[in-house]
Amino acid sequence: MSIRNPTSECDGPCPLCGCDFVQSLRSDILRHARFCRRVQEGRETKLSDGCHIVSHRSPIHIQMLVQWAASMARFELNHDQPQFAARKDDADPDLTVAAIFVEQGRVKAMIVSRMMNCGGQVDILTEHHVVEQCPEVKRRAINMIWVLRKSRRLGVAKKLIKFLNDYCGSEVDELGHLMPITPEALQLLRSMGLKQIFVV
Repeated sequence: MSIRNPTSECDGPCPLCGCDFVQSLRSDILRHARFCRRVQEGRETKLSDGCHIVSHRSPIHIQMLVQWAASMARFELNHDQPQFAARKDDADPDLTVAAIFVEQGRVKAMIVSRMMNCGGQVDILTEHHVVEQCPEVKRRAINMIWVLRKSRRLGVAKKLIKFLNDYCGSEVDELGHLMPITPEALQLLRSMGLKQIFVV
């Protein structure tokens, strides 16, 4: 089974998840069914509903939930590198803190953050987002936010940001952000009352 990589053996990509599979092979059908359901409904988990903090000190099977969500985000946004890889790292110099949102036994959203040097500010209310230099400060920076398609525009991303801030003791206007910023992310930040943001 392959993802968005048609071959002569495949019957074509699934319109729901973009996965190519051979419909005459039972093994492909079963793998596709599991993958497609995860893309549409989120990855299954035994965690309780609500938000959960995840770090590199968390059990690997919990970290794998964040890794899966990061892979989905990378797949959708065509990111060059994953923003979270499951591993045991008690040192973790970047102080990585992620959070996932679980609903009905499935992971619906995630956020990944790290401590990073931020030396710029951007006015997000203007059309052209010019980076203005400012004193470099190490601050909690959002590396990625991802929400399952079916769960978007329901306040889930805001809930995750607030949960992360409450855990880390930070404020929304103190967070750093990676450039470039997607239009959806800009809309989210504006809806939270922000006019300027710090950038890495």
